[in-house]
Amino acid sequence: AHQQAFPHSMEILILVEGEVLVTSEQAEFMLSPGGIFVAPADILYQIKANHSASLYKATVPIKQ
Repeated sequence: AHQQAFPHSMEILILVEGEVLVTSEQAEFMLSPGGIFVAPADILYQIKANHSASLYKATVPIKQ
């Protein structure tokens, strides 16, 4: 499982293989390969996988 920490900028997650459950403050859904999740800045989310999964995460550094 992965729990996103605060603060964070907008993040884009792309699932390459496996299946994951994404839970955010507003929704809960399954991602399958090729699926994309866009997390707006400072929205808490959690990712859980029952089996092995691979995903890429793109972020933008927060300006200080």
